[in-house]
Amino acid sequence: MKALKNILVVIISIIITLTFIEVCFRIYFTINNSESFEDAIMNSKNPPVGSTATLGVMIRPSLNPKIIYQLKPNLDVIFPDGHLKIPHLWPGQNPPPSDSRTVVS
Repeated sequence: MKALKNILVVIISIIITLTFIEVCFRIYFTINNSESFEDAIMNSKNPPVGSTATLGVMIRPSLNPKIIYQLKPNLDVIFPDGHLKIPHLWPGQNPPPSDSRTVVS
């Protein structure tokens, strides 16, 4: 019974220590990270034109709370399934005629 109590004390001590370290890291990075989430999204770089890109390179987190991820604007990349061009269009505009696949984000 005493061994069980010792094991529980060790486990609780480890949990408290790890939680404290996590809180310290979060405070440190909050204070020292001046770039906001919005700035990081807007300053994310697109892959070079015509390069091969995976889905992870073509999407970014959305500022809209109803949308989790959105396609980056102004992409012109080769997707494993074919050529993909994502113009920067506003709702109501018609995409330009093209022989490649066009996705409006």
